[in-house]
Amino acid sequence: MRNREKQRENRRRKHYEQSLASDHKPWQNASGYSDPTAYAALRNVMREEKKKNG
Repeated sequence: MRNREKQRENRRRKHYEQSLASDHKPWQNASGYSDPTAYAALRNVMREEKKKNG
């Protein structure tokens, strides 16, 4: 059971990292429209991760 949870987490992390690729514009949603609310939330998460990881 734990192994499956770990695999799911790894898949989620991989998907998240791919979505933040250099060609990705984080202020746009999947359709390409500007989404400032989601961008603000993601920016806060990215800042916290950067602080945590150095």
